[in-house]
Amino acid sequence: MTPSSTRHLAAVALLIGSGVLLSAQGVQLPSAPPKQFGASITPAFDGWFNNADGTHSLLVGYYNRNTSLEVDIPIGPNNHFEPGVADRGQPTHFLPLHRFGMFVVTLPKEATKTTTVSWSLTYNGVTTSIPLYMHTDYNLTPMKSSEESPDRTFNEPPRLRFSAEAPTFQLVTTPSTAQQRAFDLLKQVQM
Repeated sequence: MTPSSTRHLAAVALLIGSGVLLSAQGVQLPSAPPKQFGASITPAFDGWFNNADGTHSLLVGYYNRNTSLEVDIPIGPNNHFEPGVADRGQPTHFLPLHRFGMFVVTLPKEATKTTTVSWSLTYNGVTTSIPLYMHTDYNLTPMKSSEESPDRTFNEPPRLRFSAEAPTFQLVTTPSTAQQRAFDLLKQVQM
């Protein structure tokens, strides 16, 4: 047997051994596939944005891997934030599957890019804790798409305003054909 084939055999044995070791542990990883019931629930950090008053909002959701089971986890040791106040408006009732932007955690003006709060959830014996912080990769602009159009503008939704006379519709940017048709229909209804 050559030294090269011995190394290949050793590498294969190591891979097989590590696979057996990992499967023997029986730990459900956060990336585990969904189940009808008996799966974990993981917090999800959707991003952050600055507010007009100088404070910062962290947009948070969750992923309930139980496809057919709604779960209740009251605020306490199995559903809490740290450091600081354990209850920051997080849900206690978890609907199945991934839920984006379910609540907002507001940080004060003085918070820096390194200020971190963590949300911990424990369900079915699995504890998952995620850090929430203002990294530039997670910065959002609410009500504006992240893709810049060729004319250097961003897609924004139409705005609806009410006045004493009648509702008015305002398109913020150049509309697509479908948006223009919808806008024209709304104007006809207004008349």
